[in-house]
Amino acid sequence: MFKIIPALFLLISSTFLYAESNVSTEQEIQIFDDTHGVISEYVYDISNSVDNLLSGEFFKEKNEARKNVNYKDEDSLDAFFQTDKFKSETSQTYLRMRIESNNQSKTSDKNKIKLRAHLPLSKTKHVLKLFLKSKKDNNTTKNDSNTKNAKTIEFNSKYSIGASSFKPYLKARYFIAYELGNNWSFEPAQTFRYSYNDKFEETTDFYLDKKLSKVQLLRFQVSRHTKQHHSGMDYNFATQMFWKLPKKSAFSVSQNFWGNTKYKYDLNKPTYGGISDYATSFNFRQNVWKKWFFYEISPGVNFHRMYNYKPNYNARFFLDIYFGRTYIR
Repeated sequence: MFKIIPALFLLISSTFLYAESNVSTEQEIQIFDDTHGVISEYVYDISNSVDNLLSGEFFKEKNEARKNVNYKDEDSLDAFFQTDKFKSETSQTYLRMRIESNNQSKTSDKNKIKLRAHLPLSKTKHVLKLFLKSKKDNNTTKNDSNTKNAKTIEFNSKYSIGASSFKPYLKARYFIAYELGNNWSFEPAQTFRYSYNDKFEETTDFYLDKKLSKVQLLRFQVSRHTKQHHSGMDYNFATQMFWKLPKKSAFSVSQNFWGNTKYKYDLNKPTYGGISDYATSFNFRQNVWKKWFFYEISPGVNFHRMYNYKPNYNARFFLDIYFGRTYIR
């Protein structure tokens, strides 16, 4: 892991050395590709070693080829936008470096560099046998007039370890995918997460999706969340619309309503159990230069109880760089 950090700085600093370098543009790009490849191999090696160790295969003699384990919807809009749903369910190993700028009218501006690592425990999951295999309705046939209305049910579980801003965590997620027909799908999910700093927390999500076309997705989401040593329960209602655009880009609109059953932002005031934040955001995301390099622009406005529901305008800008055996496309 310590070998990754110097390589990260090498990848970033090489952009600033371009003006002073005598090498050609092609050589400069090759340096980027080689450095990125080295880091990605380390990320994959670490993930695979941890999974082998926890599954009991670390000390076994084996000669296995390196595999690219892909998420079944890796070309979906969830994968492109890196939604929480995708990050919790993907089988891809990756390390994401995010350079973020957040500008708000009510608070001071924030600029951060964040690292997030995701190491799926695919082999450990099968050893523990803590999952239910997919089940499909086998009673329908091509001649059955009700075939179009038949429901497909798929049980899934995902286990992973990772780190967010250098804070390690262990996560288990269980979800059931229902195909409701007419391009509607429903997914309830339960996630358990433990980290050294935040201790135990759990989240329940309900997703109701409508695929309007090959490039359009409408989503309704209801969530609840509790955290150890934190009073009350968070709850969230969201409506999202996604569009896939040409030139490896996409656009989304989100409307969120957030609250907590025991919300308190002022010690001198009583707790409040209603909706405390109304937020609208617009997101444009594009994959440029390399398949592992993205940028995103997200203007929006929210009305928070902390500011007496007066508008707080914000504009966020991201640069995302991915490392791993497989990359988000």
